Amino acid sequence: MSLNKIANELHEESLKIFGDNWKKKTDPLTQHMLMVSELAEATECVRKNEPKIWFKDNGKPEGEAVELVDCIMRILNYCVRNNIDIDEAFYAKRKYNINRNWDKEGKNV
Repeated sequence: MSLNKIANELHEESLKIFGDNWKKKTDPLTQHMLMVSELAEATECVRKNEPKIWFKDNGKPEGEAVELVDCIMRILNYCVRNNIDIDEAFYAKRKYNINRNWDKEGKNV
């Protein structure tokens, strides 16, 4: 399944869950910081030495893996809301990385 397809499905789910509030455009800087906050939450889980994924009594998943998923979901939703073809960008970057020249320390030369 393509990232664009997953992104569109996530976006539709968000619209169903959050309704009109989701339709309000949040500026890109705020959206980027919301992505960063998910990474900070994942970092906090590691700092606390929590399991990668665990479940609260109510069934809600928690942990580093879940916070990383939250970040991915925010990124993919952002792409839909801002007309970014994430498949094109992803594969262009992968192709570039595969063909890069790296030295023995992993630095681009």
